[in-house]
Amino acid sequence: NIVRSKNRGMITISVLKKTDAGEVPVRAKINVTASNLTGQFRTFKVREVDEGNSIYYLGEFHVAHEEMLNFTLQILPEGSTQPFTVTFRQKFYTQ
Repeated sequence: NIVRSKNRGMITISVLKKTDAGEVPVRAKINVTASNLTGQFRTFKVREVDEGNSIYYLGEFHVAHEEMLNFTLQILPEGSTQPFTVTFRQKFYTQ
């Protein structure tokens, strides 16, 4: 269940593996952290959603109006020994 609110953000993550037949979803261990511009860190959990032919991960977090968050995702795909890192920045508007 996802709680809707103007002060809540959501992240959706899919991990895909390239094959000869195209891309297929794979399970992964995912750690998500976010920091704001004052350096406050947040860690939040993601939960796996498996819909048969698609696997994705959902996470929810609190945001303030015009807050900028720097996200870091540490992703270890199933069957892999080497994790990889994804970073991005997002500004949120709640009003």
